[in-house]
Amino acid sequence: MHGLTHPRTLWAAAAAAPLLLAVLMALPATSTPALLGDNRLGVHLLLEMFAIIIGTLVVVASRHTFEGSRQSSNPVLVTGFTVVVACDLMHALAYDGMPRLISASSTPQAIFFWLAGRTAEVLTMALVACDRPCRTRVRGAGPLGGAIALLLVWLGTSHLELFPSTFEAGRGVTEFKRNYEYLLCAANIAVAAALLRRAEWRQQPGRRLLALSSFLMGVGELAFTSYTAPSDIQNILGHLYKVAAYGLLFRVVFVDQIRARLGLLNRKDDNVVPEQVAVVKEADAALREAKFILETTTRLAKDGVVSRIEFEKATVRTQGIEARYQAAISEVMQLRSQLSERRAQLALARQQLEDTTIRAPFSGAITRRQASPGDRKSTRLNSSHEWISRMPSSA
Repeated sequence: MHGLTHPRTLWAAAAAAPLLLAVLMALPATSTPALLGDNRLGVHLLLEMFAIIIGTLVVVASRHTFEGSRQSSNPVLVTGFTVVVACDLMHALAYDGMPRLISASSTPQAIFFWLAGRTAEVLTMALVACDRPCRTRVRGAGPLGGAIALLLVWLGTSHLELFPSTFEAGRGVTEFKRNYEYLLCAANIAVAAALLRRAEWRQQPGRRLLALSSFLMGVGELAFTSYTAPSDIQNILGHLYKVAAYGLLFRVVFVDQIRARLGLLNRKDDNVVPEQVAVVKEADAALREAKFILETTTRLAKDGVVSRIEFEKATVRTQGIEARYQAAISEVMQLRSQLSERRAQLALARQQLEDTTIRAPFSGAITRRQASPGDRKSTRLNSSHEWISRMPSSA
């Protein structure tokens, strides 16, 4: 993990990504049939299924890591990637050559869902980079994302004529589609810069991978600006960059959140210090940043450099982040309490299981069984009855 997040590694990857794309883009557009043969549809579906699975895991991890909380970016991830997963699925099904499902497959329809999914993704990551307290709870984020996804599916399958043309057979992508891809590229790179700045400010090396993910997604968008047919090598290259970006996203959002959650439960003792838990550390870093901004804004407001509105905004933001910090501590304390309770229940269950096993107080051979599993027994030392769960298999 430390190797992946080292600044030199990140800068090397960021420099290599556009150079590699430029070299591969120089290949003839007809290279795909030579490389893949008749497996173009299968390869495309495989790449999209990888993205769909990763997106689903991001939704699941964000949905259950801080259930009921509106102080983190998790509701944003749940809403955004619910839309992204739906659009990626429809893009895979609408790809030219796929069998008819909801409607006949076509390149313009596949492009519509591609652009919708990439737009939802970059907007989601932009909101994560802003790190504003979310007014929507995680429980309501899923239905909200589902409603948006259904709207996009309805528009893409029934009212595609309402949108500008994105592809012309024999000529390739239109000017609108090309410019939109450039816009997505610029937006992803801007989001990557914002995520990197926030990672350095809060001293969160793991979040650097999130910035690299957005950067790779932005660079990959360039591959979709010049192809003339869905089978061109540029199209496949763009999907490979998307897979790489999703792999980094999986590493940060899913693996790190699950590890942070399980790290607390796997401790050998109950003396957990909330301030040493990763979730609380992150909230504490955000609170220190907000307090620094508030102090600076207060000083500038006294000098008349900033308006009263800006001062009030900084105050409200600090209060919101402080509430998030307190909620994180409460979450850790609640988990610690649940951990102690679960361990006590486990010890009791083990003892009860032990009490249901019959053992002879002396060695010898069994000649007759006078009880069977499911019977109840009583002991001389304890008049209460216990269920028999295990007995020797032979008499």
